[in-house]
Amino acid sequence: MNVLVAIISTFPREKKEIDYSVRIEGNEVATISASHTNESVLRSIVGLEQVKETGGLGKIIALVSDKVCTEKNCLYGDLTAQEYYQSVKDAISSQTHFEPVPLERDGTEREIADVLSEICQKISQEDVVYFDSAGGRRTTSNILQLLIKLLRYKEIKSGYSLYADINGQKSNILDTSEFEQMSSLVDAFNEFMTSGKSNQLRECFKEDESEEVSTLLHNMVEFSDRIQLGDVSSLERTILNLSDSIEKCQELQTDSKINIVILKEFLPIIKEKLIGRSSTEIDYISIVQWCLDNLLIQQALTIFVEKIPVQLFSSGIIGYRGNIAEVKREYVKTRNVADPQDWEVKAFYTDILDRPNPLLLEMKEYLNKNKAVKSEQCQEVVCLLKCIKEQWQNFQHIPKKYSFIIECIQQGRYRDYQRFENVLKVNNKLLERLLGIKEDFESGDDGGKTLRPKFNALEKIRMAKSSSFPFPFVFQKSLDKILGIYYGYIYVKSLRNQINHASSRDNLAAAQKKVLESYGYDFTERTVNAIQDNVQRALKAITDTIEEGVRVAVIDEEITPTTLSVGGQTEGPIVPTPLKIGDVVMAKCVDNKKVQIENHPYFIQLVVDPVIDSVSLIGTEFAVRVQQISKKGKLCQVEYIRE
Repeated sequence: MNVLVAIISTFPREKKEIDYSVRIEGNEVATISASHTNESVLRSIVGLEQVKETGGLGKIIALVSDKVCTEKNCLYGDLTAQEYYQSVKDAISSQTHFEPVPLERDGTEREIADVLSEICQKISQEDVVYFDSAGGRRTTSNILQLLIKLLRYKEIKSGYSLYADINGQKSNILDTSEFEQMSSLVDAFNEFMTSGKSNQLRECFKEDESEEVSTLLHNMVEFSDRIQLGDVSSLERTILNLSDSIEKCQELQTDSKINIVILKEFLPIIKEKLIGRSSTEIDYISIVQWCLDNLLIQQALTIFVEKIPVQLFSSGIIGYRGNIAEVKREYVKTRNVADPQDWEVKAFYTDILDRPNPLLLEMKEYLNKNKAVKSEQCQEVVCLLKCIKEQWQNFQHIPKKYSFIIECIQQGRYRDYQRFENVLKVNNKLLERLLGIKEDFESGDDGGKTLRPKFNALEKIRMAKSSSFPFPFVFQKSLDKILGIYYGYIYVKSLRNQINHASSRDNLAAAQKKVLESYGYDFTERTVNAIQDNVQRALKAITDTIEEGVRVAVIDEEITPTTLSVGGQTEGPIVPTPLKIGDVVMAKCVDNKKVQIENHPYFIQLVVDPVIDSVSLIGTEFAVRVQQISKKGKLCQVEYIRE
C-alpha cells in the first residue's frame, strides 16, 4: 500500500491559489494548483505515475495539532485545516483512508517517542511510504526525519518526500532527494569512521564518474577489508595509497556537487584518525587507537602486535647499529612462513628478548667449534663431559649433583658418548641444567611457559647495567620507559594469541601477571571494556615515550647511533648549521634514510616518498630540501627531491 505521512499546517493569513510545477529529481512531471501548502503536496503525490500504477494512495497518516483540528477559517468554507485537507482528499482520492495522529493531548505536547511509536504502528513492512515535508514546526519536522531513517533501517520502502517552494520566481513542488542523499552520505562516512565498513559509501558514490573519487573509494574499501579481516600483510601499501588518494581528492574543484563538498569536509578527519600527520610514514599508533575507540578489539590487537614494533624503530625509540637496510633485505630473502612479515617485529620481540644465556653460548662454542671455555661453570661441565667420556660404563667419580644425567645414560637413552654429545648441542634445556642456569619465572600450573624466556630477559635488562645490553640494538629512552613498552606489548600479544586460539586457558603465569599488574594492567575482569582499557594503557606507554622527546639511555655504548667518527674521535659541540628550512643542498645517502651533508659531522634523517626504494639510494648523491633544524641549530631532517 502507498502511504503518505504528512504534518498538517494551519491556514495562511490569506487564501491565494498558486500554480506549482511538480519537479521530481530535477525533472518537471506535472503542474497543479492549490491554495493550502499540504494540499499542493497531496495533489502532487496522488498524481505521481508510480502511485497511480500501484493502486493509488491507500492511506494518509496526518500529524495534527489542536489548532489544526479546532480553528476554523471563513476563507476556507468555515472549515478547520484538518477538515479542509480531508475535503481535498475526498475530492481527488476518495478511497484513501485518513488516520490522524494528534501532536498534543489535553493541551500538552506529546513526547516525540510517543508520536513516532503511534506512526510506526500504522505502517506495515509491505508499504511504500511517501512524505509531505511542507508543513509543521521544527520539532514535528524532526519526527519525519527520524521516521525516514527508522524505516530505512527496518527496510521499509520509501517513496518521495515532497515540499512546496514558493520563494523563487516560479513556485515548485520539489523532492528532498538531494537532502536525503546528503544525509545518507554523512551516515556513510560516520559508518566508515566508526566501524571501518564501506558499503554505504560505495552506494552513495555509485554514479560518480570522477577518477579521483573512484580511486579513493577503492582504497577506502581496501582499507575496510584489511581492517575487518585483520590482514596486515599489505596494510602499509593500502594506507599509503589511501593517503595519496585523499590528497588528490582534496584538490578537486567541483564544489558545485554537494557530495564532493561533504566528501572534502570528511577527508581531513579520515587522514587525522587513520593515517596521521606524516604523508610518508604510517602512524600505526593512530590506527590502533581508532580501532580501540570503535571497539574493534581483535583488529587493534593484531595491528598492535604486527606493526607497533615497526613504529618503535621508525620513531627512534629503538635503534640498530649496522646497515639496517642490508639486514632487512637479507631477512626478506631468508624468512620462512612462521616468521613475522617485518624484520622490526622479530628484532623487537625475538632477537632482543630471546638472546641465550652467555654460559650457554660459551658451551655451544665449545661443543660445536671446540673453542676453549673461560667461565668457572663451563670449565666444570667440560671436566664432567671428559669424565663421562672416559668412564662411559663407570660413573663412580661423578659428583652427585649430576646424578640426573647419569640416570639417563644408564637407562640407555644414549647409545654412546658421541650420541650424548650431539644431543647436548641441540638440547638447550639439558645443557642449561648441567650449567646450573635457573629461570627466574617458573611457569606454574596456569600456563606461562612460552612467555617465561621473555620475562626472564626483561628482568635481566632491568637488573643489568647499560654495558650488558645486547649489541647491536640501541635503547634510546630510559629503561623504565622501555620496560613499560615491552610489558605492554607482551600483554597485548598474549591476549591476541589467546583470542586467536579461542582458548579459555590463561597463557600467563601468576608471577607474570603480578609483574604486569605492577604496571597497571587489570586482570580482575574479562570484559571488552577492561581489555580496551588495558590495551589503551599499553598504547599510552608508547605515546608518552615518543612525546618525551629526549634520549636518556642507550644499549652498550653511551653515544648517539648517528654520531660520525671524525679523526677517531666522536663529534664535539654542535656548530649551528648555516642552512635554513627550505634550502636545497646536495647530500650523500650513507644508510637507510640517513644522509651526510658537507660541513655537518653527523648523520641526518632522510624523508623519502614511499614509492621510492630508499635502499637503492644508498651510496648515491642527490638533492635534498631542509625540513627540520633543532633549537641549537642542528640539522635534523631533510627531504629527498625526486628528479
